[in-house]
Amino acid sequence: MKSRPGMVVMVALCAAFVAFGQGPPSRALRDEWGTNYFREVRGQYCDLRPMFHWLAGGAGAPKTNPMTAWQALPKLEVGGMDRGGAIFFDGGRAFYVTNFPTTGVVDGQRVSVIARPMGTHTYTSANGVRRTIPLLDHGVPVPPRRSP
Repeated sequence: MKSRPGMVVMVALCAAFVAFGQGPPSRALRDEWGTNYFREVRGQYCDLRPMFHWLAGGAGAPKTNPMTAWQALPKLEVGGMDRGGAIFFDGGRAFYVTNFPTTGVVDGQRVSVIARPMGTHTYTSANGVRRTIPLLDHGVPVPPRRSP
């Protein structure tokens, strides 16, 4: 049987969840929130499995977000993308998320985002209005680290 890179990654991620004392993430959870459980933000390694466990709910899951430095923003509307990330809208609120993986994402699509607040982002809209909105960092996906 020919090896498929995506399958190898999913097997590794399921093994990482089991090692963390959780079952593998459900397909619905992966479809909504993605599979970037390990990220690097400004040089800091971040293991987001506790947050994904909270999002999955069920027996043994925390009742509140265990990683308060991170935000889970469900079903945001993509408002525009550039090389650095994307602008998202949630009702009247706007956010710029840097390092967001935009491959396969289109304007108007709704996606759920897990990101870390990092300050503000200023941009000029298509009609020439200068706006300052919250800046969040999705982080850059990295492989899981092995325990020493």
